[in-house]
Order: sequence, then C-alpha cells, then structure tokens
Amino acid sequence: MTRTLLVNWVYYRPVGHALEGLKIARDYFEADSELKISVLLNSEMPYEIGALCPWIEKIYIADVKELAECGLQAKCLEAIPANWDFVVSDDRLMHSLNSYSEELKSANETIIKYLRAGIWKGNRFFPQHENMPPIKFDTEMRFELPENAKEFRTKFNHNGLKICILPAGSNADRIYPGVRWWVKMMESVTKSFPDVRFYMTGAKSKNGNRSESYTFTDEDVNMILTEINNIENCFDIGIVNQIALLEYCDLLISPHSGFAFLASCVNTPWLSISGARWPEYFYNHIRFYNVLPSCKKYPCYTGMKEECVAEMKSGNPVVCMSTTELDKKISDIIEGIKHLMDSDFTYNDSIELYRKNVLKSGYPLENFWTFEGSFSIRKE
Repeated sequence: MTRTLLVNWVYYRPVGHALEGLKIARDYFEADSELKISVLLNSEMPYEIGALCPWIEKIYIADVKELAECGLQAKCLEAIPANWDFVVSDDRLMHSLNSYSEELKSANETIIKYLRAGIWKGNRFFPQHENMPPIKFDTEMRFELPENAKEFRTKFNHNGLKICILPAGSNADRIYPGVRWWVKMMESVTKSFPDVRFYMTGAKSKNGNRSESYTFTDEDVNMILTEINNIENCFDIGIVNQIALLEYCDLLISPHSGFAFLASCVNTPWLSISGARWPEYFYNHIRFYNVLPSCKKYPCYTGMKEECVAEMKSGNPVVCMSTTELDKKISDIIEGIKHLMDSDFTYNDSIELYRKNVLKSGYPLENFWTFEGSFSIRKE
C-alpha cells in the first residue's frame, strides 16, 4: 500500500517560503518516489505554483488568521485530511520559533494538534527515529509549465539577449534600487549588449495570494517604460506566466527576492543585486552571479547600520542600494552578464567565484548560509 506524507510548511506569505516547502517535498520524493506527497501552505502564499510540481500529489491551504482565531473549529481544516502516514513540519518551529508572529505560531500549534500520523510526526529532523521518512538533501527542482503559460510567452519574439528585470521585491522597506538607477543600468547594459531586450516584471496590486512590489510605484514603472525603448511591460501578468517569462529569458537581474528563486526552477540564471539584510541562499544547481555590496556589515539581518535605518525612515534606500553606491556596480553587472552568457561558466564556477568574492570582502561569514547547506562559503 502506498504511504502518504504531508509537508506542513505554513509560514509567511512571500513566494520564496512557498518554494521552500515545495523543495522539501522534492527531497522526500527523491529519497522515495513511491510516497504520495502533499504540501500544506499558507493560503496567502502563491500556492498555485504547486501545480507545476509533478512530484506533489496535492496542495492544501491553511487560513492563518482563521486558525489563530478559531483553533480546531476553523473551517479551513475541513478541506485538509487529518490522517497521514508521515507528517513533516517546518523545522523552524523547533530552532527559530522567535521568527514566527503570534498569529502564525498559534495557527501552526492548531495544525500540529489537528494532524495525525500513523508512522511518524515531527519537525523535519526531530525527533530522530528509525521510522522517519527517508530524505535526500540538495536535490534539483524543476517546474513543468502548463500549455497556456507556454502559449502566453509566444507573444514575445526576440532573437537577441533577453533579460528579465524584477526591480523590487515585496518588502515595504527601502531595500531595493531606485528607479533612476534602473534606467541608468539598463542604458549601460544596452551599450555593452546592443541586441538586448528587457522584460520588466512584478506585481502592483495584491490579488488574493499575491505579493506586491510595495516600493516600486506606477510612476516608477511608467518612467522606465518612457525612458527605455527596448523593454516590455510584464507587470501583473500572473505568477505562472511570470515563471514562463523567466524560462523564456536568458537571465534574471533583481535584488534579493523570493521571486528570484523561481528562475532556477526553469533553468534560468540569476544575477543578483545583493545588499541589505539577507544573503542569497537558494541556487538549485543553476549558475548564478552575485553583485556584492561594498558595506562590510552585509548581510545585516543581525543589525543594520544606524545610517541605513535613518535613511529608510526618511524614505530613502539603505546606503548599499543608493544610486551613488550602485553606480559603482554597473561594470560588475556587465561582467556578470558576460559570465552567465558563457556556456562554459558552470554552477561550480559560480560557487567558486562567489566564495572568492565573499571571502575577500570582509563580510561576517557567520551570516551566510545556503538552503540545505548546498555549499559553504568556507570551502570544506
């Protein structure tokens, strides 16, 4: 009889966290392809991307607000089977509980009470037991796109270099480059690569379970469309079409964002404009290039410079995302594009170059990690 496994990954709404849950499901599938694996996600996550994962039997969704308010009486539980052979919850519930809001914590407490497992139930690695489901770490995850998404991207027809641009993520803080810099960067890239065409994407409205590019306004979008001729407006096209767009493009340029993690799931390299709080950590065995900041406090999730906090309070970007600082990085971006367009530049080459650049930059190495420990900055 086929055994069932539920990955309970009810965390914050950004797409990167949803992707983590889908990746964990892939890890269990790679270890035992006979398992019927489902995933439980926050209903505000873009859970429809689960349909692109053929190793997943079904996606279930949990209404965090309702669960926190109603507990086991929450109506959303009616659509979620209670009985499984294995129930695997997010290990952050064990080692990083302080990262959860009270509402999210309460919702997860209810979910864990509700779910029952015939063989094993725990938080991915805990408790250790011989009946734990087998898992394989650092697996490759690739999406399978539906025909309508493939059809959508046929509207674009360019034979030269194709670059997807995500100008801002969903964080409301000013931790992304400003619009004037994006214009200058794209003009510079066009001078170096005259056949380039840009495809600018993002979301300007919260639509159900979508994350919005808060700090990038309609005026910003219109300014870029007015000043850059070789660009397509691909905002608000829906996340599955955005993923199809990523697959169509030769590379993605963006600051840190969970959305950027999606590029590797369709074999598209990511050139990251690194800076502010978080390091890039999800690479999925696809080559990449990180344009690193000058600030030696990066990544500063353990404490941002007072100067940067003051800049954000004044409505300005943090220093490493200021136009003055990023102008110095344009030549590095052009170098990164050259690397990523070189078919001889491999994933392992990306790791070695990233490691070399991080080690010589004087950053706090303890603030760097990769998902599932796919590689270490300190070479083993």
